[in-house]
Amino acid sequence: MTARKAGVGAGIHVFYNESVKWEIEWAAKGANLILHSGDINRFAQVVHDDISTLRKALNGQSGCEAKEVNI
Repeated sequence: MTARKAGVGAGIHVFYNESVKWEIEWAAKGANLILHSGDINRFAQVVHDDISTLRKALNGQSGCEAKEVNI
């Protein structure tokens, strides 16, 4: 018997890269609660992406040689 048939919530909290494909599979198998990522994870990814965009636009003229953003 699945949790859904029993009227019980079954889910997982995922926060790793490429988790969406697994979330789809789990939902197809009956998971009815999926907490995707977390605030700090999304914040760090957005900051990283924005800084990468700025560096590309400035052609490395930002004056900073850091390879990653640590928050």
